[in-house]
Amino acid sequence: MTKVLFVTLPLLIFLSGLSLQAQNRIQWEEEVKLTWKDFKGKPMPTNHKVAATNYEIGYKYWMENNEFKFKVTCEFVKDLSWVAPIGKSDYILKHEQKHFDLAEVYARKLRKAFNEGDITIKNYKRQIKSIYNQIWEECQAAQAQYDDESHHSIDTRAQEKWDLLIDAQLEQFEAYKKDL
Repeated sequence: MTKVLFVTLPLLIFLSGLSLQAQNRIQWEEEVKLTWKDFKGKPMPTNHKVAATNYEIGYKYWMENNEFKFKVTCEFVKDLSWVAPIGKSDYILKHEQKHFDLAEVYARKLRKAFNEGDITIKNYKRQIKSIYNQIWEECQAAQAQYDDESHHSIDTRAQEKWDLLIDAQLEQFEAYKKDL
């Protein structure tokens, strides 16, 4: 009996860890919108921002019938995303949602790049890493440009422009909404 408990305990701890990680993340879905309750991180008092959205674009790959397959994810990370009490407004929440939506645009671009990439058994490690790094850098640049041009949502005209642009890009890459 003691041996079974000993073997089972690490499995329970591992499964609990997976459960906690899943509870800390929100997979991007068109019909699921962020709420302020999702922002669980501690606000940065020295930061000039009133809120921050943290996300991860990840991927897994495997071989199936001599062909590379990919699973790309775009997840909001709750405990690294935060809002200062003075920042809680519907307008700021929409700005933060657009950061997450913009990340999804780049997840779709990553799916497209993996699908169209010249990935072979000889170059797959280097090629996959290179494609990911390029898309990640483009995403980070777009996120910075979004904040710079909208002045972190203060410039309402620029914010409206970005809202339309991000929505158009989501539509443009609709074919890459799901893994192929």
